[in-house]
Amino acid sequence: MAALDAFMAIWSKARGTFGDGVPQDGSAYDASSALTRLQGDVRNAAPGAAWEGAAAEAYGSANERQAVVLGEAARLDQRLRAEIDRSAEVVQAGRRDLDSVRERVRTAAAGVPPTALGESMLYPVISQGSGEIADIVQRSNADMNVIAGRIGTITSEYQALGAGTFSENGPTQGGDDEDGPSFVQGDDEQGWRYPFDPPPPSDSAPGGGRW
Repeated sequence: MAALDAFMAIWSKARGTFGDGVPQDGSAYDASSALTRLQGDVRNAAPGAAWEGAAAEAYGSANERQAVVLGEAARLDQRLRAEIDRSAEVVQAGRRDLDSVRERVRTAAAGVPPTALGESMLYPVISQGSGEIADIVQRSNADMNVIAGRIGTITSEYQALGAGTFSENGPTQGGDDEDGPSFVQGDDEQGWRYPFDPPPPSDSAPGGGRW
């Protein structure tokens, strides 16, 4: 039947937009467990009550800053994983819906005689099926666009985190939030990030160098 062949061509083209194989989930992008453990290790390394003074305060501030960064990175990883998981679900749902439409049309085609009259009886089913295919593709594209927008936001927050421009409420573009943690700087006003190249303690002996 020409009408059925045309429908199957439309269906195959739509199905091709959903790819083949198992859609990738977000597990490969989620290192939140390791980051959370590392955050705990960093906080456990905070200066205790036995260490006081300017050096202890500088170290403690830098230590907490690093812990906050690790915690934010873990949360971003979790959010990214969730969005990629959602994209995989959209693909799977689209495939299932397309398969359901195809089977319904095939079942209807099997119940009519292979004649011109039978083909005319099949037209309403094919027309409905073709409309459903278009709806499935459009809905899936809309869902993917929403997910892509959220992933774009997460990407911006990763960039803000790397630049140190985030507050306690999460990464934000722009300068440091006055109420949020900020990078500690040494007397030479050269920015640094714990544990890499912190400034020398203000009470260190002359020539003591950096830690």
